[in-house]
Amino acid sequence: MRYASISEAGGREINEDSIMVKKIDDVCCFLVADGLGGMKGGQMASNIAADTILEAFKINPEVSYEALYSCILTAYNKLIKLKQENIEFSK
Repeated sequence: MRYASISEAGGREINEDSIMVKKIDDVCCFLVADGLGGMKGGQMASNIAADTILEAFKINPEVSYEALYSCILTAYNKLIKLKQENIEFSK
């Protein structure tokens, strides 16, 4: 399998987007996490979301609504916890 990705900063100095791919056996996870350009911690949030989703995918490399929802929910909960623990990301 071959793939390519392109991401642009969209008029900002830094591209906060994350693009990642993980293949386990015959199952692939293609992931794009938008960095919410300009938001405090946007690049870090994008990276954490992407890394967390791929880690969850490694544990359960399944293609289904439930598996995808579980991966995204895991990342969401991690980001909410990070925001609660670091008040500077709430502004």
